[in-house]
Amino acid sequence: MNTKLLRIVIDSLEALKDETGREDLRLPLVLTLLHVADRKEVSHQELSKLTRVSQSATAKNLMTLGEGTPAKGLEGFGLVDSFEDPLERRRKLARLTTKGKEVMKAIETKAGRFINA
Repeated sequence: MNTKLLRIVIDSLEALKDETGREDLRLPLVLTLLHVADRKEVSHQELSKLTRVSQSATAKNLMTLGEGTPAKGLEGFGLVDSFEDPLERRRKLARLTTKGKEVMKAIETKAGRFINA
């Protein structure tokens, strides 16, 4: 087992919990965030392939990472913004919000100790 990689994942989860104050984190949610952070903009369909979850699960993860589901009283994390592709209206894209970029810096700082070790 690659203990260095495991340590990075654990530290990423802990840093995300610290930065958001949320305990309701699941690994697919964190993987979705990391993939969005790795790109300037990414389509929902591409995220589904990258994270190996269904498109409906990807949409749910992006809502949780974004504004949530106000109609159900579920507050989102405010880390990701989903929007319509201006060139292809049927396609949805995702990108980090300003808050998402700040949280990713904190995660990279904490996890970076092991990446650079």
